Amino acid sequence: MGFSFMAIGQKKEGDRYFEKGDYANAIISYNLYKKIDKHEGSLIRRGISYYNINDPSRCIIDLNKANQLGDYSLEYFKYTALSLQTLGQYEEAAIFYKKYLFNLKNKGEERRETINAIRQCGFARNYHYLVSPCTVENLGPISNTLNDEERIVESRNYPNKIYFTS
Repeated sequence: MGFSFMAIGQKKEGDRYFEKGDYANAIISYNLYKKIDKHEGSLIRRGISYYNINDPSRCIIDLNKANQLGDYSLEYFKYTALSLQTLGQYEEAAIFYKKYLFNLKNKGEERRETINAIRQCGFARNYHYLVSPCTVENLGPISNTLNDEERIVESRNYPNKIYFTS
């Protein structure tokens, strides 16, 4: 009897931390809740907490578990999209943003932000294929001097490379 009361207490404590925005302590409390794998609301909140402490991989794991239990909430689509975008999986993120947008009833600012996020995913996906116009690297004392002058150094090995010292 005491164990189930304590488990429910851990869930409520996690909910309180979550509501305050104390995501690290919310995760600790949710991890102590033994039946979390059967409670989609707690999985969603723990997933959002993982996202807010910059752990998008664990966020996706929890959100997918909640989805397997039947959760198709707006938070599921939104935070899955945000996490995928953080991980650089832009095409998948755009799919989840579109699902979120489809289910979003609000026509306000959040809708515009979601449309911009979809555009960002498209630009970011294409950005991987752009050729970099230049390379910046620190060559240390080989090229830089103690006098801190700025001058151009032409590469001896590569005629199309120019180095700047500072």
